[in-house]
Amino acid sequence: PAELSSLCNLEFLGYYNNAISGQIPAQFASLQALTTLEASNNRISGTLPAELSSLCNLEFLGYYNNAISGQIPAQFASLQALTTLEASNNRISGTLPAELSSLSNLEYLGYYNLSLIHI
Repeated sequence: PAELSSLCNLEFLGYYNNAISGQIPAQFASLQALTTLEASNNRISGTLPAELSSLCNLEFLGYYNNAISGQIPAQFASLQALTTLEASNNRISGTLPAELSSLSNLEYLGYYNLSLIHI
């Protein structure tokens, strides 16, 4: 829930393997100590909030096996600490933003079973 955004020292937020529905709250962008956001294997829908791009300590962003649609925000290129971006098995479409090539710490990019036009 969006109320978690008041936990300013939270480093790990994992709510995977549940039946959680709804959207990823844009308010999570206030969790500036967050290094891991793991929301996989749920029923999350909507688009990815571009506001998450302000999470400068985020190393792991996982939201595979959901119903997220739209595009991966180009603003995610500002997540310079990011080592893992796992977006597979969603309804994401469009193109993979070229800006993501600036993520010099990125070690794993999971984007299989999406509706991308081209990479």
